[in-house]
Amino acid sequence: MLLTVAQIPSSVVDFVEVEEAELLLAQQTVLLVVRDYNDILLSLPVQFADIFRIHLKHLDVMITKGLKTVKFNAPNVITFCTKARQMCSDVMKLVTDFKETHKKIVETIIMSLTRIPLIFIDTRHSYRLDKFAQTQGLWRSKMKLKMTSISQDLQDLLRNAFTPFKDDTDPTIKVYWDEYLKLIDSMILEALHLSVKRSLTDLMYALVGDKKAELSLL
Repeated sequence: MLLTVAQIPSSVVDFVEVEEAELLLAQQTVLLVVRDYNDILLSLPVQFADIFRIHLKHLDVMITKGLKTVKFNAPNVITFCTKARQMCSDVMKLVTDFKETHKKIVETIIMSLTRIPLIFIDTRHSYRLDKFAQTQGLWRSKMKLKMTSISQDLQDLLRNAFTPFKDDTDPTIKVYWDEYLKLIDSMILEALHLSVKRSLTDLMYALVGDKKAELSLL
């Protein structure tokens, strides 16, 4: 014979309601851990994934062990979830900071290199050969100083980006970091190619003119 609510002692009803509320809270908290972890994976670009492999591995071990051993009705489930979410938050901050640094490298370093004029020509003047050589020598010295400054800025950015990984004992992190440096090197090389191409184009226009301007002697 089924019991009606009226036949169930109020103390039992209160106990069940409390248990149900606690289980619901535990379930929601665990789902937040899953969400935080997935957010890290979704926000991490593929080309940076290997660099964070060690951090993700530590996070995987902690979360997997917890989900296997901690029960929803265990009193320490909230404690576990709080700790797991804090670890997720720490890793997410590392990922966010790294992405911001990479963006800064692209926007302030790489783009600056593409816009550096390697040749200076004042189209309002005609140059003798010796005067032209002297002008370009002075200009190259000026651009060399600018490139040196850009290089120092790049080193500072990369040094800061590597700080979270410098204490990792796994030797593979150096391999992954070297791969990232190769990516930066290739971007710098491409930027310098564009700078040379643009400068040679400017020189060609100064020598022979273009369709939008009258021919003028250099």
